[in-house]
Amino acid sequence: MLIKLTKIKFPFKFKKQILACGAESKNTFCFTNGNYAYLSKPLDNLQNYESFVNYEQSIEDSKKQLNIKPEIIAHDFHPEYTSSKYALQKKGATFPVQHHHAHSASCLAELISSKKYDPLSDEKIISVVFDGLGYGDDTNFWGGEFLVCNLKGYRRVAHFEYVPLPGGDSATKEPWRMGCMYLWKTFNDNFIKLKIKFINGINKHKWEILKEMTIKNINSPMTSSVGRLFDAVSAILNIRHKVDYEAQAAIELESAIGTNGSRHIPQYNFEIHPSPDLRSPLPQGERIKERGYIIKPQPVIKAIVEDLQNNISINNISLGFHISLAKLVRDVCKKISNRTGIKTVILTGGVFQNKILMKHTEKLLSSAGFNVYTNTQLPCTDANISLGQALIANFNN
Repeated sequence: MLIKLTKIKFPFKFKKQILACGAESKNTFCFTNGNYAYLSKPLDNLQNYESFVNYEQSIEDSKKQLNIKPEIIAHDFHPEYTSSKYALQKKGATFPVQHHHAHSASCLAELISSKKYDPLSDEKIISVVFDGLGYGDDTNFWGGEFLVCNLKGYRRVAHFEYVPLPGGDSATKEPWRMGCMYLWKTFNDNFIKLKIKFINGINKHKWEILKEMTIKNINSPMTSSVGRLFDAVSAILNIRHKVDYEAQAAIELESAIGTNGSRHIPQYNFEIHPSPDLRSPLPQGERIKERGYIIKPQPVIKAIVEDLQNNISINNISLGFHISLAKLVRDVCKKISNRTGIKTVILTGGVFQNKILMKHTEKLLSSAGFNVYTNTQLPCTDANISLGQALIANFNN
């Protein structure tokens, strides 16, 4: 069967023929040969058996179509991804790529193709990657990341504070869980007495079970995900307790802003704390000269609850949250830039599909003197992961 592939030309030759296996949801695969990368269309979630069968067959058909025999097979860090398992059972050299580094590389790919970035220069950029979940090199689930990186490696220089993901994957389908988790982290057990509508709608008994699971570290992995923070805020504002499709809670939180003209916009302040414990050295052994930063959302959660209790409208609170998050990105990037001298920022990851967040973040960063780039030819979702994997594998082999 003839497979439709997007052919992307680069101003360099790939060192070897590479198969990059992509992520789990919105999966794509990518081949490289000569000056070209060949990117598949999204193949849905590989946890679905029919999707995986289609994935396997599409890869085989594409290999024949392109006359390619992969010498390197790149895959995600996550050991339980279907695409990772597929890669590891194949013959040949495998190369694991961290999820958010791959997101960053996909954006760099567009800059390389448009001759705005020289991959041979080793120039580093600041990459802000906000998404749902991605397996980190510390085995936690990342998703609120600030990286200093190029195609050869990355340093994690700032991230959102870890919180438990109560019930694991179930928390992505039931935003009320993250709502409770952030309230618990902010108000302790007293949050259950808060006079807000969200509290009236939660199952108190179920929360107690989830809390015990979290305390005992049962199926409660740690995450720094901004996608899950959006879920929490959506739930706390009583917009969405459970979802019927991916990112529904975040989409409805953005939609809640509405189109009102002039209005009072609440300001929320995230805490930015220095951290000496972020160690992700580049492969060539470069030492980290700057401290890392941990971002704590608790003051924002507390202020949102106070605004709810003071009858501030949901649309104003939502807009205030979006703009405050954009300001945080600017402030953290300024801190990183002051230590590194880097003035180029890329914004990527599924959370940046949010047009309000993207608009305000781009504007604030540009006003602060940064050169700002985003995915424009490709989506900023996991559909771009395989292309990023292919580029990183090429420059590390």
